[in-house]
Amino acid sequence: MKPGCEAYTVHQPPCAMEVLTDVAQQVKCTLNIVPKYDDYIFPNGYKITLQANLEAYQTNASLAIQLAHSWLRLAEQRLFSNTNINMEIVSGKVVRNGYKEFDAPYRTNGRKCLNEVVYDTMTTQIPMETALGLKECKWPGRYQIVETSYATFFLDGAHTKESMEICFKWFTENNK
Repeated sequence: MKPGCEAYTVHQPPCAMEVLTDVAQQVKCTLNIVPKYDDYIFPNGYKITLQANLEAYQTNASLAIQLAHSWLRLAEQRLFSNTNINMEIVSGKVVRNGYKEFDAPYRTNGRKCLNEVVYDTMTTQIPMETALGLKECKWPGRYQIVETSYATFFLDGAHTKESMEICFKWFTENNK
């Protein structure tokens, strides 16, 4: 965590959340707790089928959504400060260099806060680009099944006791 920056986490056990909150307050950064995956609203009401239909994978997907949107917000600020880019407003949207439309559904519901803990206040409206990114996302080595002519391999990079339990459940469900 860095002063004045945003940090992101998923819902944590109370003791872990207390530590994260304390560190965020000491460092003076905003700690964002990402929404649950099921809380997202996808374009046309379509839910994206992820590589693995596990709560842990969905949790990681939610974190990835918010981290990507955070980066997009920072990139937008830098882009707007770049004087070499010609921007104009056309039909309520920003058009850059005459061809790129820009609409920012990845905003944070208008909140402008720093140095506090923020629970589930991020936008849950998912733009089409994010939905497509999730749909196309591949995470080799994470809940991955590799089939060959002589064997089927179940790969996962579980690294904690909890993730080993999730891995076992995934393996059991997929090895029937």
